[in-house]
Amino acid sequence: MQTLNHAELPEPSQPRTWLTDAKRVASLCATLTAQPEVRVLIDGVRQPMLMRVSAVRAEVEAGRGPRELLALRPTKGECIVMPFAGGGQASVWFSDSAGVYAFRTSVVGVANEALLVPPPLALLRFVRRDEVRFVVAPDASAERAPRFFMSDDPEGRPARIVNISLSGVLIEIEGGAAPAVALYAGLSANATQGKRVEAPGLVRRARPLPGGRFEAAVEFEATPLTRAAVARLLDGLGTEAHVEPYIVQSLPAAVRAMLDAPPVSDDRGYPRPVATAHTRILKAS
Repeated sequence: MQTLNHAELPEPSQPRTWLTDAKRVASLCATLTAQPEVRVLIDGVRQPMLMRVSAVRAEVEAGRGPRELLALRPTKGECIVMPFAGGGQASVWFSDSAGVYAFRTSVVGVANEALLVPPPLALLRFVRRDEVRFVVAPDASAERAPRFFMSDDPEGRPARIVNISLSGVLIEIEGGAAPAVALYAGLSANATQGKRVEAPGLVRRARPLPGGRFEAAVEFEATPLTRAAVARLLDGLGTEAHVEPYIVQSLPAAVRAMLDAPPVSDDRGYPRPVATAHTRILKAS
């Protein structure tokens, strides 16, 4: 996983942002082709498919010469689809540590049992939260000696940080009763140079774990003092905390609606989308 010190964290971004800078889009396209799998939803197909993306040059229109294209093929086995009856459109999305990126594209051909689509000119970035979340290694958590305290337990209980962001924390606690949802609670832990920080908040959900343990999600108070305390804790964790990638199973409806109106027009002269009712076989390479 990618590592990132809190000092390098990006500012919280808008939930949905169009990216159109050519260099940024090209960099993200390189990220796209490096992904082990992405999700592709072909119009007319009910479920998204897990596919591998590769950059290719291919001639998809007689006499026009080879074009820069993306080849989409299943990550496993093969599938038979009738992808072009709806006009040859598809939605593609993938994730990295900063968010999820999506674009609509036209299927302009099929070659070597893969769909061929033009590279995107713009990507829609959307996020599920405003803060980057970190997965914390057990050893790193133990070194911070975290304790979970509640309004009825001011001494607190030993805890382990599972993941944490500026806005909340997921912890495991030992013994005692299950934390009550909406209970005033918080986290206390060692930060830098042995100094202890406290981050109060509310329990948003809790569930039992084997061995008499509990898992609790706490939303921190949105105050400057609490954010500063959590920031000191994240700074102390440093590279012992790994960025958790964003993972989504489907495109939110609001995102899907935006993809039909990208902020840039495509005047590159790629062929029109393929429109046919014939079935096609797509195979993993």
